[in-house]
Amino acid sequence: GINHLFLSIEGFAKGFISPYWMTFRQAKAFDAMIRKDETATPVVYYGVAGKHGDGDDAAGGPGQEDGDVYRFLKGYSVFNADQIDGLPERFYPTEADLDTGARPIAEFEAFFARLPVPIRTGFDKAAYREATDDIVMPDVSRFEEASRFYAVALHEMGHATGVGL
Repeated sequence: GINHLFLSIEGFAKGFISPYWMTFRQAKAFDAMIRKDETATPVVYYGVAGKHGDGDDAAGGPGQEDGDVYRFLKGYSVFNADQIDGLPERFYPTEADLDTGARPIAEFEAFFARLPVPIRTGFDKAAYREATDDIVMPDVSRFEEASRFYAVALHEMGHATGVGL
């Protein structure tokens, strides 16, 4: 989970559009090239291995004692697809490509319509705007699932209460 957080922050800070990240070797497998002067972002891999090289399946297997396994972290450097030339087009989404197929759910729409803070869609981020006392959200079709849209809307509604701001 920490990699997702770090990569989301890095992607937002650098203005990347693509949600795809890969190592130098993964890019090379597509015959793609990292652009000159681009810098990598570190990520970590957590694993469990047997003392005799049994791999991830060694942990918790029948007859395995805790002393027979060890845990490790391994660092990798990854690049966002926006830093790489020559990848297939699917790695470079456009605004139109971001329709996941998620659609509004009538029951949730009715619930949010009864709340005092209006929700406005069509924005590039989710936020509560204190100055206008409203919530701005991307369209529901930009979320992987409609339930995630409503979860974020409810989170923003929490900010509208003024508690914990």
